[in-house]
Amino acid sequence: MRKLAILLVLVCTSAYSQGIQLTPEQQQMLNALPPAQRQQALEAIRDLQGRQSSSTQQTINEPITEATPSLDEESLTTLLGAEVSRADARSRLVLSFSTRQELSPQETEVLENDPTLSRLIGSHVFVLDEAGVLSLEGLESIPLLGLDEADIRSRLRAEPGLESFDIAVRILDQQAIGTEALRPFGYDVFERGGGLEAPSAGPVPSDYVLGPGDSVRVQLFGNVNGIFDHEVTRDGILNLPEVGPVTVAGIPFSEFRRDLEERVQEMLIGTQVSVTMGPLRTIRVFVLGDVNRPGSYVVSGLATVSTALYQSGGVSDVGTMRNIQLKRKGDVVSRFDAYNLLIRGDTSGDVRLQPGDVVFVPPIGNTVAVAGAVKRPAIYEYRGAADAADAVMLAGGLLSDAFEQGARIERIDEDGGRSVVAVNLSDDASAATKLRSGDTLLIPEVLPDFDSAVTLSGHVFRPGMYAWSPGMRIADLFRSTNELKPGVDMNYVLVRRERKRGEPIEALSADLAAAMANPASAANIELVARDRVFVFSEELGRQRVVTPI
Repeated sequence: MRKLAILLVLVCTSAYSQGIQLTPEQQQMLNALPPAQRQQALEAIRDLQGRQSSSTQQTINEPITEATPSLDEESLTTLLGAEVSRADARSRLVLSFSTRQELSPQETEVLENDPTLSRLIGSHVFVLDEAGVLSLEGLESIPLLGLDEADIRSRLRAEPGLESFDIAVRILDQQAIGTEALRPFGYDVFERGGGLEAPSAGPVPSDYVLGPGDSVRVQLFGNVNGIFDHEVTRDGILNLPEVGPVTVAGIPFSEFRRDLEERVQEMLIGTQVSVTMGPLRTIRVFVLGDVNRPGSYVVSGLATVSTALYQSGGVSDVGTMRNIQLKRKGDVVSRFDAYNLLIRGDTSGDVRLQPGDVVFVPPIGNTVAVAGAVKRPAIYEYRGAADAADAVMLAGGLLSDAFEQGARIERIDEDGGRSVVAVNLSDDASAATKLRSGDTLLIPEVLPDFDSAVTLSGHVFRPGMYAWSPGMRIADLFRSTNELKPGVDMNYVLVRRERKRGEPIEALSADLAAAMANPASAANIELVARDRVFVFSEELGRQRVVTPI
């Protein structure tokens, strides 16, 4: 892109003075560009040439800079875009078809008599399938995966049947919404930058297993005084003055400390001992299976399974989060369910690693997508048999505005067809509907309308919704005239009424002053639920509200 911008800057410096004539060096730069950027450069140069032609209509005394836009490298790069958009699976395209002006009468007649092609004229939005293929009615499927806008235009122009059209292409910048936006739960936590740091210092737990490379500080006080820092040898031995060599490899720190206290009491009468850990050793472990960066890693002696996952860049999209295996000498010694850590804060399964351990991530198990009015919409992996209620629990529970009676499960049947299963989450029997891998559980929100409210709007200080009760009237919405803004139209108030959805809308009017002065008068209209009451300003009038009703 930088080469493209530089090329256009070079061309622009001489375009207005001597026409667009590429030098051999500029032509070489143009030929070296990728096809998409070459097409962009040619279109920008043609546009520049058109502006040059129009600029020659100016008088000779007009400064040329007034008609010449700034074409520095930064503005050109911004104009052309730093990246070229390319078609992907499920990409949305805007295709504009217009008939070419140079068509012969016979070609025009053929186009007009072909209803399939005639319907293409104009702008349309198309969605590519999962393979990036475009389907146009009456034409063969057209693969567009990976092509940019210029390449798509060229590809469509080469399609038999579309040669009569000029085609404009735009790839929409799209952000996934709804179920398409759901991501697998928890995977980003173990990716680098996700916030989980490998432990390297801090209090040493009592069950920490000593090994070669660990440093131990021993302090003697009493009849014998001294502070000694020693490192465990490769043979797993700790050589302590006044005590002698002690084999510590493979022994928990709490057991070593208790054993050393007993030795000191027996060998150094009147002496007490304090034992602490110095710098810890590093160990080499393996992280294999469906992780983003499998391999061998050197980690702290305090590292756990989650630490190793963090070091390896996290679990890949096809790896399990619920059955991560810790293998030691070929045997599975522990299984780590990351959901226990992420959802419940339970670290009991996040065991500490030992040298040579293998953290192995098998492929992912059964999954269900949970979307809608839940606290954590995502794609969840479930173990064993699970039902709709279990899926809601994984998603953190329902939001306060969830419509429990309207939940549904979208699934693919055994014969490859799609089906919908209604689920009432407020009913225990219905909520126990069993899930299948690949299901999508959708929980809608309650309707936004308030069925037991009256809406007040217009020239008042306190617009909004008010609780409706039987026998409620217009004057009940106001405590006094002080709640009306200055300049209010006291001679008119409008009530918009729709008793049931789909029924004709009624418009009732009354004298606002009379309704407030005499609540028993006919002007004080009795309201029903879902009424909308409009109070008007004398200055703005009534037309903007009355006309639509």
